[in-house]
Amino acid sequence: MPRLAAAALILLATSGAALADKAPWAPSKEGKIECFASNMDRKTCQSMNTYRWVDDTHVVGEGRGYVTGFRSDIVVIASWEAEIKGDRNCFVSRESDWMKVRFEKDGKPLPAEEAEDMRKKALAAMKENFGRKFCIRLGKYGREYTAQMSVDDTEIPSASNWVAWIDPSEGFTLSP
Repeated sequence: MPRLAAAALILLATSGAALADKAPWAPSKEGKIECFASNMDRKTCQSMNTYRWVDDTHVVGEGRGYVTGFRSDIVVIASWEAEIKGDRNCFVSRESDWMKVRFEKDGKPLPAEEAEDMRKKALAAMKENFGRKFCIRLGKYGREYTAQMSVDDTEIPSASNWVAWIDPSEGFTLSP
């Protein structure tokens, strides 16, 4: 019986390693772009995010996208640090990250005064979330994934959306 238990442990350990290579965030290591709120038929994303892996579990993300509640003609460009654990990507919302966001309209930076006004609005809207832990858990569904958001370990079903890993050459664009 002890040999069976040992064999089961070895099998679990090796299959776990194989599954880790197929984790939902692995495509980012291959240069794929995370297309959040994806519409595969229209080839659009609400935001497009890339990840630079710092080590096996930590990434620096950079995203471009439209943020619900802000002007639909403005693209927000942000960066953040996150930790990847299995199917979850978690980060703490920090005021310092929001202080560094940039804004574009028609592919050009907003004038300084307009950008500062947008930054103040973003800071005011996000203030109550500073210091809170946000996680996105991906679950495979065909080519796309379901993205379930949680805040401080409480799932927020209304924040669920679709995510697809896309190749930069596929021609996807941002859409509000």
